[in-house]
Amino acid sequence: MIDLLGYLAYYLFAGAVWCFWLESFTTRELNPPYNMPWTNKERLYHICLWPMTLGVFAWGLCKELFGNKHD
Repeated sequence: MIDLLGYLAYYLFAGAVWCFWLESFTTRELNPPYNMPWTNKERLYHICLWPMTLGVFAWGLCKELFGNKHD
């Protein structure tokens, strides 16, 4: 039982770190109206589901950096 609580604590801590970085990045780098501070509901979503949101961010970053550009 203690191991499960430890894993949960690490999982939520990693989610909180990811959420903090992502919120600071989006509020600093995006253009209005997308650069608004987050609500607590959005923070909770990103803390609990951080592997999914990290994967989506990484996928978009890879597409932008290595995507096929026809300019």
